[in-house]
Amino acid sequence: MAFQEQLDKLDAELIDIDAQITALYDRRDYLSAKRDDLLSSLDASSNAASNRDESPLEEDPQQDYSREDFPWSQKLRELAKKHFSISRFRNLQLLIMNAAKEGKRDIFVIMPTGGGKSLCYQLPALLDPGVTLVISPLVSLIRDQVYHLQEAGVGVGMIVGATSKEDANHVMDSMVGPAKAKKRAGASAESEENPIKLVYVTPEKIAKSKRFLSKLEQVYTAGRLSRIVIDECHCCSQLGHDFRPDYKKLNIFKTIFPNTPIIALTATCPPLVLQNVISILNLKSPHDPRNGTLVFTSPLHRPNLIYRVLPKPSSAPVLIQKIATWISRYYPAKSGIVYCLSKKDTQSVADGIAKESKGVIKSGVYHADLPEDQKERIHKLWRENRLHVIVATIAFGLGINHPDVRFVIHHSMSKSVEGYYQESGRAGCVGMYIGKWCCSY
Repeated sequence: MAFQEQLDKLDAELIDIDAQITALYDRRDYLSAKRDDLLSSLDASSNAASNRDESPLEEDPQQDYSREDFPWSQKLRELAKKHFSISRFRNLQLLIMNAAKEGKRDIFVIMPTGGGKSLCYQLPALLDPGVTLVISPLVSLIRDQVYHLQEAGVGVGMIVGATSKEDANHVMDSMVGPAKAKKRAGASAESEENPIKLVYVTPEKIAKSKRFLSKLEQVYTAGRLSRIVIDECHCCSQLGHDFRPDYKKLNIFKTIFPNTPIIALTATCPPLVLQNVISILNLKSPHDPRNGTLVFTSPLHRPNLIYRVLPKPSSAPVLIQKIATWISRYYPAKSGIVYCLSKKDTQSVADGIAKESKGVIKSGVYHADLPEDQKERIHKLWRENRLHVIVATIAFGLGINHPDVRFVIHHSMSKSVEGYYQESGRAGCVGMYIGKWCCSY
């Protein structure tokens, strides 16, 4: 028995060393790529400066969005520090935010999961007098963003199926203008001092609610629809891995709100899907140098993630035992996600992990058929670290931004490579270069 314990200990240490070596190699690749990007940016800045010397800025269709001397630049930094405790922006964030604040062109953003896409529209929204409408595919994602913004002291609203009629009316009135929101009985002083700047809805609200569309037209007529954000925009395309029919109906935005800029964001968008989404949303061609859609792409490599594929035992109880043992050994009391393909599996896996760990690993179940109040409760407990592990289907996780997800385990493989990238990318979203594990059985 003593020999087996020593062997297990040595195996565990070797795994840790392998992980550290992999992380160092990945870190080196990342730094090399970043160095190349900086050299390219330096060349581009030099060329842009040369062009500005030769011709007036207003005649130059290629605006330099890396500048920090825009009228809003100082305020952008102040709000980033005040609300999000951010003093340094990540790759491309500043360029995208400057382009968004300028508001002259539509924007298409391709950035890795956990790469900071949300900040690219949230900060500009705080600088505008109007409201930013955000379309998100999942209620869990909307809730996650709303929690995050409320914690940051940002005025935010959401309208989903579980939203009460009174709350929905208040959000819609606030979109039209603070004055109208004040007229509605019960409007608090807090809501007047911290007006709603962002409103999150699902695509179904746009496709199926004439009342909401009518309210949006009022917002647009009042000049208060600052921009429209379409998150996870790959859902528009049948060529993508996660097609949602109601996303295709978002093409009406350019017809009824022609002067409102659109920001489309995704982490999974090959060239054919990119072209298809631009066509579906009626955005201008990126090839038009003066008025075309601005496309920002960032390397999708995540050097802080360590991937491992492990043999899957033929016995379900043995698999659960291995998962519970792995979590207990490497990430006790840490946050993580276990993905399953079926709703039935989520419950049996969660029960099995609790049993094998003798209740030490606190887990919760999340899937599409849970009542909305239960989904919200589970999500909240997990964010507050009162639950360690969420055992979920893909209904949970698209864009979820927990401050420190240390591991993602796939009990069963994803339906697609793109789906696997999205799901595994939930680990390590804070951007620290610490090995975060993504294990698949």
